[in-house]
Amino acid sequence: MRILKKLNSRTGSCSGSCRSQILWVTFTLLCASDAGELDIDKASSKIRRFCSDVIYSVGVGDTRRLSFRMPEKIGVKIVSDQGFEGGIRKHLDKFCVTTGVTIIDKAGDGDTILSVYHLPKEKLVDIAKELSREITIDRGFSYWVWWEDGDRSVSKAVIFLASDSLAGKNLEDKLIEQLLGVFGLPSLSDEFDESCMAMNETLLVELQPIDLRLLEFFYKNIPAGTRPREFDAIFREKWAN
Repeated sequence: MRILKKLNSRTGSCSGSCRSQILWVTFTLLCASDAGELDIDKASSKIRRFCSDVIYSVGVGDTRRLSFRMPEKIGVKIVSDQGFEGGIRKHLDKFCVTTGVTIIDKAGDGDTILSVYHLPKEKLVDIAKELSREITIDRGFSYWVWWEDGDRSVSKAVIFLASDSLAGKNLEDKLIEQLLGVFGLPSLSDEFDESCMAMNETLLVELQPIDLRLLEFFYKNIPAGTRPREFDAIFREKWAN
């Protein structure tokens, strides 16, 4: 079984003007109120919806809404033609520290769970064809995950980043997005803009507080193969604990 990340469109804009001190004060108070909603230690309906949005997604080759996640230990292979191995490892290490997933230092080929390729698009297409002809890299980035039937623990995952179309902050932003996908958070949500999984496009080069909180909660409390209704019950019981 495998699933390709569902790429949601992200659009958003904001404009406005303050024509008087009264309007400015009102605007400021409203902004403060919106910011105050993000209490990540409170098991609110808004946060529960956010979690459900990003965990549950129906993708290519998958018709069931079940959670999936990385196993406790993973072998990692990183290939970059632009010397970005250190950047990839930096972000991956952050994910592993947050989730408790351990990278096997001397992993053999049979231990390699996650492969990250940062190469020209032409080379990525060749690698992708050897894995599955369903994989597309039209936008210069993609990922693919596999798991065994009846088990939603990832047995193999691959991330593709085109070095001839992604660079700088845009490269880091897309790397984080793909890592979130292979770690079991494959979708986007419009509940919070302060997230790497926000529906509105925002260039972010670090995981945000709500992202870190969800990753930690997910790997501590949510087994692979958890259904949405089961997740809701676990969330209500354990998010604030």
